[in-house]
Amino acid sequence: MQRRGCGFDSHPLHSNLAVLSPSEVDDLQSRSFRIHSLDIHLEAGSTRFPSYRGPGSIRQNEQGTLRFELFDQTQEADPTRQPGTGAPGGLIPEGDYYRLTAVDLSGRRWTADRVLPQHGGRLGEPGVVCFGTIQEMQCPEQENLPPGLRLFIPGSFEIPANHLTKLTRTRSALAGSAPEVEVGWSSVIDTWILDLARLKIIIEVSKRIFGRHYAA
Repeated sequence: MQRRGCGFDSHPLHSNLAVLSPSEVDDLQSRSFRIHSLDIHLEAGSTRFPSYRGPGSIRQNEQGTLRFELFDQTQEADPTRQPGTGAPGGLIPEGDYYRLTAVDLSGRRWTADRVLPQHGGRLGEPGVVCFGTIQEMQCPEQENLPPGLRLFIPGSFEIPANHLTKLTRTRSALAGSAPEVEVGWSSVIDTWILDLARLKIIIEVSKRIFGRHYAA
């Protein structure tokens, strides 16, 4: 998970909790993440292909792959101008790739490069539906945060914890006093810290079905 921006690809999955809500993080883990947008822009990499713009959505399918759909009311369908098709030797020219930009209903701006959209519609009539796969998607943050990475890795792992965490026990106080009163504390070894010269890695035990991996 990139602190200066969040990105997604199918394997592994990257995201940023500063950008995503807790429910969206859960949706990513269950492969049900979705974004609705009133403004998705597909910018063509060359003048050989048209650009597209309109409302649409971005969703995860059952395999965890991000798929997008866009509705452009101005362009006309042209089955002879599908990017990435008919390339000699199977090589796709760089100019065939599109850049996708989407602003979701929360105002977040998502971007994805090297997109190969397909499109369809009625010949001779305005209105095109564009769709395709997103290999990786980012959402740059405006905040000035240090670079970092956060990954969610489902599964069972054995990690040698080497750091103590203090657990404080409290109880409700009497009326008119402080909100809570400390009644004791204990320590638990539940964190693994690997402190290198230019990289600090911290892994904490999570009560969820997936672990939490921090790097800062």
